[in-house]
Amino acid sequence: PQHAGISLLRVLLGFAVGAGAGLALGAAMGLSRRVDDHVRPLFTAIAQVPALAWIPLAMLLLGIGETLKIVVIAKAAFVPVAMNTSAGIANVPRALVEVGETFRFSPLQMLRHVVLPGAVPPIFTGLRYGLTHAWIALVSVELLASSEGLGYLLVWGRQMFWLDTVLVAMIVIGIIGFASDKLLAAVEARLQRWRTDGV
Repeated sequence: PQHAGISLLRVLLGFAVGAGAGLALGAAMGLSRRVDDHVRPLFTAIAQVPALAWIPLAMLLLGIGETLKIVVIAKAAFVPVAMNTSAGIANVPRALVEVGETFRFSPLQMLRHVVLPGAVPPIFTGLRYGLTHAWIALVSVELLASSEGLGYLLVWGRQMFWLDTVLVAMIVIGIIGFASDKLLAAVEARLQRWRTDGV
């Protein structure tokens, strides 16, 4: 339980940072063609480098403490969240936008009542992918640079030939990841009740 709690806290912190930054950048890219034109080339280049490939450089700059783990997890979550948020906002159906224009919504009202509700499905797809990538990054960075956590248990169990420890750690990672994904799916379903309520 102690190792699972440590890993879960790392994922929550890293995912919060990465997803928050991804939502902000993705929204800016989706809402502004100018921002998208200036940012997308650099963003695409960064996105092509897997989070795990950043670990050696991050170790040189940040050491092997908690900051390293949070940064690697955040980067893993950041890319899919930003990509899906940008695509979701940019591809909101024109019919919905026209409804907002008919009611003469202000830009803020258009964002709140039309753009964001219309972009909920791709945004949450990005969040769910981001959470999955965050768990993968967590286990990988704990395998390489940690003395606690579920990834560390996998390494320790392998070194000591404790197959039961390795299997239990894998099962716990799977259960927590599955539960986290289901939680996001439930939140998404709640936010999309207007789709069924309006039928």
